[in-house]
Amino acid sequence: MTAATPEKNADISTATGSPVGRSRKLAPSPALSTELIDRFRELSALTRMLENEKASHERTRAELERVAAAETEVRTELDSAQRSYLALQEVMEGARQGEMQARTEMEQLSREVAQLCEALESARAAERQSQNAMESLAALHEDGERILESARGPLFNGIGLLVRLVIEALSRHMGQTSAEIAVGQMLLSSGLFDPDWYLAANPDVAGGELDPLEHYIRFGRDEGRNILSSLRGLTREGAQ
Repeated sequence: MTAATPEKNADISTATGSPVGRSRKLAPSPALSTELIDRFRELSALTRMLENEKASHERTRAELERVAAAETEVRTELDSAQRSYLALQEVMEGARQGEMQARTEMEQLSREVAQLCEALESARAAERQSQNAMESLAALHEDGERILESARGPLFNGIGLLVRLVIEALSRHMGQTSAEIAVGQMLLSSGLFDPDWYLAANPDVAGGELDPLEHYIRFGRDEGRNILSSLRGLTREGAQ
């Protein structure tokens, strides 16, 4: 490019009506430049702020989606636990009905035993009749024990099943060991489990190394062991 000569500069000045170099006078002042720089910096800061807000929004949305998924999972587990609870209620109801029936039959057997006792009193002189009556009494007693035992089984298994289901439900949230400890504390605080009576009723446990409550939680519940002394017709002193 050819440099402009003074004559050409004069022509340009004449044609435009302004002297050459006027463009340099149109340059922004230092104060204006500083203000523009500050505005650009503010614009940059706002842009970064918006990007951070967008990223934060994305993280919040992801967290909400995770919470929603967790809530769905918890609801599913609660529905499953509710179904298990309803099934257990049916089992317990059947056990209660069996126990009531057993009590009715035991009352009937008691009346029959009373009648046999009266027969024995009236037939005391006849040794043969007395022996037959004693054999009949023993047979009735055995029938009564079988009837009571048939009612105990579903009830004991129902209690063990309830303990197992509660432990399984709690272990999903706090782990197996913590769930077993929590259920054990519930059994103790409710009075449903008596460690001394359990040891007296289960000599094999007394000779072992496990704590009675730990033995029941880990083994006794699945073995159908009784933890209610009244259901075996024993008082605590009788078991000892």
